[in-house]
Amino acid sequence: MQPNIVGNFYTDRFNQIPKQQEVKIVVSPADVNLNFFNARTMGKSYKIEFIVNLYGPKYINYNVRNLDFNSLKQSILQKIPTQDKDYLKLEKFDDRKAVFTFNDEKWFSEAVRNIKKSYIPGAFNSKFKFNKQIPRVIAYDIIRSGFNAYITKKFEEYWGGDISEIISDLKNHKIKGEFVLIVKK
Repeated sequence: MQPNIVGNFYTDRFNQIPKQQEVKIVVSPADVNLNFFNARTMGKSYKIEFIVNLYGPKYINYNVRNLDFNSLKQSILQKIPTQDKDYLKLEKFDDRKAVFTFNDEKWFSEAVRNIKKSYIPGAFNSKFKFNKQIPRVIAYDIIRSGFNAYITKKFEEYWGGDISEIISDLKNHKIKGEFVLIVKK
């Protein structure tokens, strides 16, 4: 039986080539650009997704295995505005996409802390204003209806019973969001 010479030749040649150590590509913040993609409610949390773009000559035909993911993570985090960093947690990322979770509990507690009434003329203005602005990364969402619904529905409450019961309960309860009153006759 004749041996497979071609197969042995290539196999032997491949084993004789010294293995080169893969050089990791270190990512700098100047190489990373985040583009807003989507913001939505996922269960009890609010997720913000960005498309990650890597710019520079070292990223032409790069192999994802050669990326230094620690430097990529740090570069993505440095692209988040300073005032938003306390409220966002980088949940998952790769060289194409970054997903953040918004800590709405912390943001909301700081936004309403020591809130004061102020008179602002206008038909649709509230007399109460938040102390904190909506995080900039959420403000990238032009429609922003998902965030508005998420914040108001998070604190939605239903009250039912006789009018006297409801009034006494409301005196001892601070209303945070939308509420519905169901009054019995």
